Amino acid sequence: MELIRDDSSSSGILRSAPMQRDWISFWASHDEGASLAEADITAPILKEKWRRYFKAIAIDETGCRLLDIACGKGEVASIARAVLGLAPTITCVDYAPSAIEAIPADAKVDHALVADAADLPFQDAEFNLIVSLYGIEYAGENAFAEAARVTAPGGRVRLVTHLREGAIWRDCEANRRTASGILESGVFGASDETFRVMARIRRGEVQPDSLSVPLVEVKKTVPALQAAIAVAPAGSSARALGERLYTDFSRIFGRITAYEPQDILNWSAAMKGEIEAYRSRMTAMLDAALDEAAVVNLSAKMTEAGLDMAPAEQVISDGDAIAWVLEGSRN
Repeated sequence: MELIRDDSSSSGILRSAPMQRDWISFWASHDEGASLAEADITAPILKEKWRRYFKAIAIDETGCRLLDIACGKGEVASIARAVLGLAPTITCVDYAPSAIEAIPADAKVDHALVADAADLPFQDAEFNLIVSLYGIEYAGENAFAEAARVTAPGGRVRLVTHLREGAIWRDCEANRRTASGILESGVFGASDETFRVMARIRRGEVQPDSLSVPLVEVKKTVPALQAAIAVAPAGSSARALGERLYTDFSRIFGRITAYEPQDILNWSAAMKGEIEAYRSRMTAMLDAALDEAAVVNLSAKMTEAGLDMAPAEQVISDGDAIAWVLEGSRN
């Protein structure tokens, strides 16, 4: 797989440096196929729909060029390779280098490019199969025009995006509430003050009973912390993160004198940073999700760019909408 970088531009939801950092960190640390893993309950239906899509299309065995925009770890590219075999030349694009680097070898991706989906570094009409799963919408409106621009005559486009107020959107909203509730509970500030007092005790600057006051302040944060975790959807990454934090804090405070103060201060800072980054990602998902008016507008713009767009459809899972599907072709 050839890895190329094009860091010349940024746009859309990912324009801010903190947001870029949070997503790059996510891809670097996540062990699962992240765009699907964020919504495990819907992953099987999405995977199956992509399999059926690739099985149903006819491709040029000698010249199929597939582009996966905002590819993440290459879930869609992997499915395409498994279904279509070695026929297509597959190119993946994502803003995060860590996502590109994590594309599995069995996807047999031919080219992988670090670049902005809203300013694709490709010639007009360079690809005849354009796909995206929960990614292109983060790059903003121009990314959809770019997808149309690089579509060759006879080519197809299939973009699956987040749907505002759908099932995944509501889960993201609950996950963000959990992350915000944890951060606003005061547990990190109260705990860190306790750890700093413990360090002063170790240095002989204050008496051991100086821990009593900060420990009381820590206990005051527990109800808010528990309430924040309780609103997270069952089985969600937010609940798992909150429960891990609660368990770790319980273990630390159960034998607080056994730890080096600086070690647990460092741990606390890392956990707080992880939760802040998680909240940032949930916010990005909520902001990037499309309502019907946005989908109609984007379809119109892609039509203006020369594509014949089908009416947008919703993916339904257990009776609830989870995504938009925008499909089109260039005659």
